Parts: sequence; C-alpha cells; structure tokens
Amino acid sequence: MNDADASFVAFVDERSPELMRVALHLTRNQDEALDLVQTSLERAYRKWKSIDPAQGAYGYVRQIMVNAHTDGQRRGLRWMRKSGVRDGAHEVAMSDGELHLVTPDGRSPETVAITRDEVRRNLDRLTTRERAAVVLRYGEDLSEAEVADHLGISVGTVKSTVSRALAKLRVAEAATMGGMAR
Repeated sequence: MNDADASFVAFVDERSPELMRVALHLTRNQDEALDLVQTSLERAYRKWKSIDPAQGAYGYVRQIMVNAHTDGQRRGLRWMRKSGVRDGAHEVAMSDGELHLVTPDGRSPETVAITRDEVRRNLDRLTTRERAAVVLRYGEDLSEAEVADHLGISVGTVKSTVSRALAKLRVAEAATMGGMAR
C-alpha cells in the first residue's frame, strides 16, 4: 500500500462517522446515506493524491457529498414525480455514533432516538437547498461564507435560505404545540 492509499484509509477510518451523520441528515434514509458516503469517498479517492489530508480533506469530501446529494435529489425528484413514489418506510436515528431503527410513528425505546427522529422530520419539511444550508450551518457549524462556498451561492442567499428554513420550522413547531394544547 502506498502513502496516498494509507492516508486515504486513515481518513476513512477517522472521518466516516462524521460523514455518515451529515449524509443521514441530508438524505433522512440510512440506505441512501450509506450510498452517499460511499459515492463521496469513491470520488474523493480518485483525486486523493492531489488533496492534502492535513489541509481540509474533510471539507473537500463534505463538498463532494453535498454536490452528489443535490445532483441525486434533482434526478430523484424527476423520477418520483413520474412514478408517484415516496419512500417513508426506512426511518433511522443516530445515537452515540450508532444507527438505530425508529418506528414510523416516532416511538423508540431511546429518548435520544426520538429527538433525532423529530429533527429529521422537521428537516423533511425543507427543500433540498434549505436542508443543506441548515445542516451545514448548524449541524456542521460552518460560517455563512463557508456554507455559500459549499453550495455555490452567495452569502446573502445563504442568509435568506436559512431564515426561510427556520421560519418554516417555527411554523411547524407552533402547529405541533397548538395541536397538543387542544
């Protein structure tokens, strides 16, 4: 094994849980998240010799992941519009670095899994761009400028996209809380 391969293997071993967490937030589906991580790592491996692992390899692979997800969403939306299919049967939550199945009605033996499921459902209410912006901004704790770079949009668009997404989430929370008060 050459140095580049050893470096890549070390990167995968170290960063796979973080990549899986981001992929799970983006896709909201365990199988799709695994595919997204695999696709991203495959694309990164092709260019690994030109990437300095010490200088932002994680950000580079995360960028590949966001782009692959966005491209896949565009293709998937076209297919789903034609077929009328929506996959809601596979629900998972991540707790302590492990993926756990969650029932479709949100009940789980683990309180953490329930909270994660609620986050995923709320993210489901957002568009692909809104979800990516919120996950990168708050899940990955990136600055607005970094999110703009990742998504290929202006900082102003990031601000308005995140603002719109948070407003949707507030409306959804108010509707849920209003339903509980009755």
